This record gives sequence, structure tokens and C-alpha cells, in this order.
Amino acid sequence: MAMHGEWSLSYIDHFWSLAVEEHFYLFWPAVVFLLARWPRALIAVSLAAVLCAMLARLTGSLMGLSWWTTYVLTPFRLDGLALGAFLAVVARQQGGLERLVRALLPVVVVVGGLLAVTFVWTRLVSHEGLELVLPVRAALILVLLACLLVWALIAPERSATSRFFRSRCMVFLGTYSYGLYVYHHFISYYLTINRTELELAQWLGSHGAAVVLQATVGTLASLAVAYPSYELFER
Repeated sequence: MAMHGEWSLSYIDHFWSLAVEEHFYLFWPAVVFLLARWPRALIAVSLAAVLCAMLARLTGSLMGLSWWTTYVLTPFRLDGLALGAFLAVVARQQGGLERLVRALLPVVVVVGGLLAVTFVWTRLVSHEGLELVLPVRAALILVLLACLLVWALIAPERSATSRFFRSRCMVFLGTYSYGLYVYHHFISYYLTINRTELELAQWLGSHGAAVVLQATVGTLASLAVAYPSYELFER
């Protein structure tokens, strides 16, 4: 994909992200094993991986590398996984979760403010410099998602956040999410290349209704495959 500058693998285009995960899981267990006795070093390494990936994406963009290169290749995409590893290690230390909670609001305020600045810049000031703004924006969004994860873990049981993430619908989707990701693109790619929404639009008399119907049927078909995949194979 990086070489061709396009989604060039048809039905398995989305497997690029699974490849990034597998690359990470090839070396991260060894890092944890080697540094298990020194949790501070493990935290430092995970943070270093986060920062290096973010800086690599920014540097690559400034150097003129294609969007595809910085989007799909592992060295540019390790920050999400390494940030999750950082949270996991810190939360397991004595008082670690409390420290994360104390840092939550300041981080959200600062990062949220910086994210707002990037949108103000691109919408009201200038459309130039996107090779700098977009990688920074992606990094800021990632940090906010990490904050959301922490908040979901520590939110009071009766809060709206806790009720949402513990709802039957979210638990169901979480349980079968891997299969949904793996299988959904086979269905969506088939529907897209065959332009089935155009045929449905002629039948329904509305392109908008056709898109909604196609999306609904595609989602249900993905669930119909993901459910037995989890129950009979993945588990």
C-alpha cells in the first residue's frame, strides 16, 4: 500500500492494521519480560515508543512522505498500542491508577485546547501547513481517546459513562468486535465494487434510503458471521 499509494489489496485492505498489531506483539512481550523487574524503565520505554511513533509520523509528513506511508507502516503507527501498554503498566503499580486519575482533567484540558486550535487554524486561518497540523491533530486525538479509556474504567457505577460502556449493546459489540472488523470489509467491499446501492435506489426510489438499507444489511450480515466465528473458533 505504501509503495502503490492506494488501497491495493481489495478484500483484505483492512488487514494492514492487523499487521501492525502483530508486529507490536512480536516484540512487546520480550520487552515486558526483560524489564518486568524495573517497572519505571518499562513505563519509560512505552512512553518513548509513543513519542517516537508520533514524531516519526510528523517528520515523515514534513519530509514529503505520502499519506499512505505514514498511515499504514508499523513504525508510524505504534503510538496507539504503546500508549495502551503505558496505561496498563502504570495502572498496575501501587497508586498508579490514582496518579492517572489526578492527571486526567489537566491532560484533557490542555490537549483538548490544543486540538481546538488545530481546527480553528485549518478552518479560519490557513489551509497551508497541513503536513504539520494533521499529524499533530492525530496525536492529540489519540491522547484524548486514552483519557476516555481511563475515565471509562474509573467512572462511578451509576454515571452515564459507566452505564453506556457497560450496556448490553456495547458489551455485545465489544465481545464480537474482532470478528466484525475482520469480516465486515469482505461484505462492504463486495457491495461497493458492485454498486449495489444504485440498484437498490432504483427499487426504492431514493439513493439515501438505499445507502441506509445497504449499510443495515451489511452490518447484520457482518454480525451473522462474527457471532459464530467467536463462539465456534476464536474463543
